[in-house]
Amino acid sequence: LKLTVVRQGLEENFTVNPIRVDSKDLFGDAVTYYDPGFSHRMKPVIAKVAPGQPAEEAGLEAGDVILFIGGRPTPDWQDVLMAIQGPPEERDSTTPKAVRPLVFEVERQGRTMTLEVTPKLNPGFNTDGDTTFTPMVGMESRPEVLTEKVGLIRAAGMGIEEAGRMIGLTLLSVQKLLSGQVSAKTLGGPILIAEVAGDRARAGLTPFLNLAAFISINLGILNLLPIPMLDGGQLVFFLLEAIRRKPLSSRFREIAQWTGAALLGLLMVTVFYNDIARLVTRMRTKTEVQTIETTAPARPAPPVAADTP
Repeated sequence: LKLTVVRQGLEENFTVNPIRVDSKDLFGDAVTYYDPGFSHRMKPVIAKVAPGQPAEEAGLEAGDVILFIGGRPTPDWQDVLMAIQGPPEERDSTTPKAVRPLVFEVERQGRTMTLEVTPKLNPGFNTDGDTTFTPMVGMESRPEVLTEKVGLIRAAGMGIEEAGRMIGLTLLSVQKLLSGQVSAKTLGGPILIAEVAGDRARAGLTPFLNLAAFISINLGILNLLPIPMLDGGQLVFFLLEAIRRKPLSSRFREIAQWTGAALLGLLMVTVFYNDIARLVTRMRTKTEVQTIETTAPARPAPPVAADTP
């Protein structure tokens, strides 16, 4: 890669040779990407504080610049995540871990403030359907976003492209579920949809509309699966009748409809069970975290120069 960068007002040219990295995607399939060995920096500025969460209860506000956590400097948002959640390989643990109070030193309107924040474990689930526990405080970063205005025709094309990506992801998810590569415990029903929709609504109109589009596409694709009682099953009936050149027997259609009803009923029971199990796990996790007694680490004193009186 030939790079031209601006450093202290002067342009400099560099040649970077990315290193091949073999990894896995969301579904555990092998993927390959090339890492140039650098990443962008995100300023440790709080963009939003969720109501009722530890950050708000401790007094953190939008616009605060996080200077230190636990006495360690946090020049980048990744440093903030590291202090709260630990290294990436230790996050999303399937075993609840003790949380400890963290001392935040923030800058607000030119003043430096010290606040104590105790994270709480946020239950989630991985691709195996196992419950995970991630320490969180309920705040969001403020990424620098560049917005480009596009015309109606280009916007329509980009929308079709994004819809195609969502369709492909949905079909891949169904394939992984049927093959057993993704656990049925990852399925969610109305309760999970309501929770995610609430999170997206609080994040803003655009994330909420993206979720609505994704759910709509999901329902459209699932409705076309060859299962009796769904539109996809009816299309299969029509195809069989076209091949046979005569209607299907009433007995065959009745058995097929009952089979489809049983499959849909099993699906509904599964998603409701998953939703309720997650709620029970979340309630149980809150109780366990509240009983943990820990002490906050003190920020180390700054070094003193030898010639300082």
